[in-house]
Amino acid sequence: MQHKCKNQEIVTCRKVGNLDRSKVEQEMKKVEGSVLEGFSSEQQKQIVKEAEIKAVKKLGPWQTYFSLLKGFVAIGFLWMPKNCLNGGWAFSLFAMALSFAVTFYSLIKLLQAREKVTGG
Repeated sequence: MQHKCKNQEIVTCRKVGNLDRSKVEQEMKKVEGSVLEGFSSEQQKQIVKEAEIKAVKKLGPWQTYFSLLKGFVAIGFLWMPKNCLNGGWAFSLFAMALSFAVTFYSLIKLLQAREKVTGG
């Protein structure tokens, strides 16, 4: 979403990763003062909110990959032996194979959606 302000500056909204407070303060200074004049208080809040979102730091592809890898793999390795013992080895192997199939199918569908949607 974009807003044209009084002096023709454009504030653009884009959603990304971690919040960096110093960048938020810099973006807020950009939209303060005469830039927000002429807007209702609700529109001013929306513009400031978009400036905060714009200042959010984005993870790179490798950082995202390793964050997901740590989250999924570490938990799986920690709990797998106990769960296999509790559920039985045959059922556990079947459940892991089924989980792999569902995850792989979801991955294929996400990649197909990525091809159809531009900008990502």
